Amino acid sequence: HCALIVFDVTAKASFADIEGWIKLYSEHRVGDGFIFLVGNKIDREFREVTQEEGLEKANRLGLPYF
Repeated sequence: HCALIVFDVTAKASFADIEGWIKLYSEHRVGDGFIFLVGNKIDREFREVTQEEGLEKANRLGLPYF
């Protein structure tokens, strides 16, 4: 099993929801699984979440980041 936790780099609110999505996944998964953190809309000029912020959160949560 795996989960992609996708957030919008142009919306800080979606970045703030990551821990909630991880908790929800953890409560409902069956067996072991992998979680990947994915920043979406990186092609947009306007960003509210920097690459460094994404990497920092992924490292803190122990997740691979794309």
